[in-house]
Amino acid sequence: MGRETALCQAASHSIVPSPCSRSYRQWRKREGGCKAGRLNSLILLSSKDAHQEEKVRLHDIVEAKMMEITTASADTSELGPSDHAYFKGEVEDSVVYYLCGYVIHKFTKHATCHLCIEDISSATPVLASDSYLTDYRSFKQGSLKHPTQKMLTFFKIVSKVVSACLDKEDLCGDIFWKVLEELEKHHLSRLGCDQHNSAFTCQLLNFFIITRMHFFSPDVNRRLGSSQKVAIANKKARLL
Repeated sequence: MGRETALCQAASHSIVPSPCSRSYRQWRKREGGCKAGRLNSLILLSSKDAHQEEKVRLHDIVEAKMMEITTASADTSELGPSDHAYFKGEVEDSVVYYLCGYVIHKFTKHATCHLCIEDISSATPVLASDSYLTDYRSFKQGSLKHPTQKMLTFFKIVSKVVSACLDKEDLCGDIFWKVLEELEKHHLSRLGCDQHNSAFTCQLLNFFIITRMHFFSPDVNRRLGSSQKVAIANKKARLL
């Protein structure tokens, strides 16, 4: 009799509550919730790790590509304005000059090497014809900086390549790589000191290209919106 009672008690502890009972719902929520929570945490952690690894891998690929399209630093401090198209006082040149000042302003906040900053930053305008946008905001504290001739020459070439790629009709998700492939045709001298010029140039180039593309996006959206409106108007006109 005692043995049967013990077996009944052991069985009662191992039996799952009835699905119709409140205790079953509470048991199911407690058991399933814990397991599902742990499983979801593991899935999210794995996805985060995979995303981080992919981000690092792409960063290394982009940096290696930028290293290929740039060469060791050359002394361009003696270069001055010439009749070359890059040095004409055009609107695009002024925009590039302004963007260079924006890049310097951003990198000055975080860069720890003063030699790298000195290589791209000038205390006075190097080209008066291109600096009027920067001079216009010179009254504001912490305003944009003036680039050196070396940096200005570098990014005028980059800007023209980016503009040429963005002006094509076949815009796609690989536009960043197309820009890098086009830049391979140019001999770009790296910026920064001898110790940091590789990494410093990659950071500058990556930041400038992305910033340039961000400025281009609103214009593309406006043009696409106008085209859609024209197409809708034409369709309505045909229905009348």
